[in-house]
Amino acid sequence: MGSLRILSGHSATVDYACCNQDQSPTFPQPIEPDWTPAPPAQNVSRRQIVENMPDPLCPLFEDLYLTQGLEAPRRENPGKALKMVGGGPMFVTVNGYGYQRFDWPNIVKDMDARRNVMKVPCP
Repeated sequence: MGSLRILSGHSATVDYACCNQDQSPTFPQPIEPDWTPAPPAQNVSRRQIVENMPDPLCPLFEDLYLTQGLEAPRRENPGKALKMVGGGPMFVTVNGYGYQRFDWPNIVKDMDARRNVMKVPCP
């Protein structure tokens, strides 16, 4: 940044001279990410093949590999495929990281039962 001569003869950056601010910039704090899975996913876990993908995935890899590639066997044998509550793919991303869904009917039923037990007030 260029410098500017102030009336007293001292040199200062233009920002400091014009705005009377620090010479070091102030950056806002990063936004806290939301780790809630996108519907229809309810429960997710870092297991199976996504454990070997430690970094965030690019959208192209997510679409071609997680959504299209890993779902191909489920589409080819729909009778043998495990159905997820709410439908959708078995592998999803949350904030770019790969996860396996745990939305099988028996797990969702158990999770709902646990939530209902936790809502019951103690006497």
